[in-house]
Amino acid sequence: MTVALDAYHLTREPGIARDGTHRYAVGLFDHLFGLDGSIQYHLWVRDVFDVPEGWRHANVQVFPIPPGNRTWWHTVRFRSEAKRRGADVLFNINGAAPVLGGVKRLSMVHDVIPFLYPEFFDQRRLHALKLTIGIACRHAEGLVVNSEATASDVRRLFGRTKPIWVTPLATDLGAMRREASSVSDDELDTLGVRAKRYVLNVGGINPRKNLVGLIRAFGEIASRPEQADLGLVVAGPKGWKDDAVYQTVAELGLEGRVDFVGFVDDAQIATLMARCECFAYPSHYEGFGLPILEAFALGARVVTSATSSMPEVGGDVATYADPSDPGSIAQALTETLTERADVRRDRIAQGLERARAFTWRRTAEATLRALKELHAR
Repeated sequence: MTVALDAYHLTREPGIARDGTHRYAVGLFDHLFGLDGSIQYHLWVRDVFDVPEGWRHANVQVFPIPPGNRTWWHTVRFRSEAKRRGADVLFNINGAAPVLGGVKRLSMVHDVIPFLYPEFFDQRRLHALKLTIGIACRHAEGLVVNSEATASDVRRLFGRTKPIWVTPLATDLGAMRREASSVSDDELDTLGVRAKRYVLNVGGINPRKNLVGLIRAFGEIASRPEQADLGLVVAGPKGWKDDAVYQTVAELGLEGRVDFVGFVDDAQIATLMARCECFAYPSHYEGFGLPILEAFALGARVVTSATSSMPEVGGDVATYADPSDPGSIAQALTETLTERADVRRDRIAQGLERARAFTWRRTAEATLRALKELHAR
């Protein structure tokens, strides 16, 4: 079997390299290529990505994606290039698929957010995403998704009866975990963190991440005398439709309590996680919610949303809230911040154990099963 891989999303750009799709592809390919040497992989990447030496197995050939329109590549040209080289299965890592069949198509659909929350996107991006994801969900012979919640949403929205395989994500960030005592105040100062007790949020600043709800919840608890020294740290690049976030901070008079520290790399995330009181991730919707798993692996307690895939990742370790209700988020934060020391230690230990249950090897093995089963159909 020859598998053609459309890996357009891979890049060297640091901000995108922290993106869940990029992390998924790297974690998957680190293990997939070595599982079965009889399978030939044709890997298409752009010149803005350097293929790691660890991927250069005898059964892997690398081809350059030619310059041109991204959507045209995903939906038309990738198929013609791959078919010309004898591919049996075409696999796209980021929610797209060729329009035409003739070769079996497998697509990783990370989420269907454009169809559920179109208001979270600008019109140009929304149109492109609905086009590519829609083609994949309606027409690809096989899909892989990273949660049961996404599988259910795909079936409900598109009436899909063709196969869907669930392949959860994983994280390797646990290797960078630090103890809180190893992180100095000076390190936090360097990162732009003023409060030395803080709630942490990591991710791009856009409406889906519900930072307005989190800031309102923080404002509710920040006024309490016992939380007078508590801050909120938001780590992540600016995104889109983010004006409401900064307006909410100003409206509530929280300029001195909320720090936007911008993009941070993995080592800096490990530093921030080590000292945080908890990691708050009250997103409206996630296809998987990889930052939850990363927080567990780095020894942080988690407050997140009781919606979409997040309970699948958080299990019985996270504390849950209704993302549409800042009062519910505030209550979940309060429960976490006031836990007894022994409960806190147990919850951190349970989070570490839960993170270890998700591995990229398991993701790769599940993906390989999907490829083989689709090829055999």
